[in-house]
Amino acid sequence: VPDGKRSLWFTRRVVLIKLGNMVGPIVVLVMFYLLGDKWTTKECSVVMMVGQVACIIPLLLLCWMKDVEDNDSLSHSNADDPEQAQDLLPRADEEITEIDASQNEADEEIPSAPLCFCLSKERFIPRMVACSDIMSGIAAGMSIRYFPIFFLSNLRLSPVLVQILFFFSVVCQIPLSIVAQRGAKRIGRCQMTVLLKWIGVACFVAMILSYRYRLSSVLISILWIGRTSFMNSCSALTKSIIMDSVPQRERGQWSALESVNMFSWSGSAFLGGILVGEEGILFNFCITSALQLIATIPLILLFGKVRAEGESSQSR
Repeated sequence: VPDGKRSLWFTRRVVLIKLGNMVGPIVVLVMFYLLGDKWTTKECSVVMMVGQVACIIPLLLLCWMKDVEDNDSLSHSNADDPEQAQDLLPRADEEITEIDASQNEADEEIPSAPLCFCLSKERFIPRMVACSDIMSGIAAGMSIRYFPIFFLSNLRLSPVLVQILFFFSVVCQIPLSIVAQRGAKRIGRCQMTVLLKWIGVACFVAMILSYRYRLSSVLISILWIGRTSFMNSCSALTKSIIMDSVPQRERGQWSALESVNMFSWSGSAFLGGILVGEEGILFNFCITSALQLIATIPLILLFGKVRAEGESSQSR
């Protein structure tokens, strides 16, 4: 992806993922409606079994995928034909020249790390963004698994209504992700990310207070949708900041941090379970909102330090 276009393409990727995520709640909603719309072990088991079977489909698709032949394999296959082999050499030289030129350009803009990609001073920006993402992931993992329990035990919502909430939370993330990408061009990617996360935290706190003061379940549900939508609509921005701030050869390593972030969700869910067991589900939500607010501090430290997309490091 060329410089200056990463947030756009990452946003398009997020939108496609969200469109796929919309299918799940729709299917589950129909299943619960046909099964009787009750929170019973039998109905939940059927829904979970169908979900596991559906996971087999994308796994089977991988069996028919194969690597595209590169120039090396083509050169070996055409080694018996001198004329074809000769035609491949200039094109290979041109591609190598282009790769070297792009690599040198990336290295000129971003100094290389002498020891470790995550310990040098030149990696301050990606380290701060990654730290914010991991902290936010840990906070989200503490509560994400307990929202259905909150809807069931505290709000007394039926399975169909819960799936409607999940559906609209995904639907709202699509336009918000697009607005975030366009707004970031005006005020900056870090500023837009912090703004969206603060709005999400504000909706979360308002949801907690609304339940504590026994306000309408409709209002609480709307605030939850707002909280989920705003908090999850800026992932494309943070990822584009990281990819713009590291050399090309290190981008795979930094992309691997997404796996660490997903792993932190599972670990923090255990911590969330301890808090729910000791102090209750609302206390767990309060801790989550506080940690998500703290997770924006590393991004605030980057205000004025992250260059705009498409702007070279020499122009700053």
